[in-house]
Amino acid sequence: WVAIFFSSVSFVIGCQSNRQGVPDIDQKTAFCQQYDWQKIGDIAMRHLSDELHAAFVMQGLSMNYHTAQGAYQIIGDVTDPSARLLLQKIIDYDCA
Repeated sequence: WVAIFFSSVSFVIGCQSNRQGVPDIDQKTAFCQQYDWQKIGDIAMRHLSDELHAAFVMQGLSMNYHTAQGAYQIIGDVTDPSARLLLQKIIDYDCA
């Protein structure tokens, strides 16, 4: 019985620790709903030259304004750490 008890406890703890590292679908959806192509464009405008920003906006047409693709496109040109962190999260969550 002792072995079964400890196996059960280990399984439950393992499941909880795995769950903390991976956001659930509702959390991803809620996050992604906050950020659309326009908000990525606002970030881009603050960190890109006028020419690169114009190219970014035009590229949106061919990507059907997929938010994660827009974030991926500009993340290399953004130097602000908090903006880069936000863009990386948008990419990781594959926001549409």
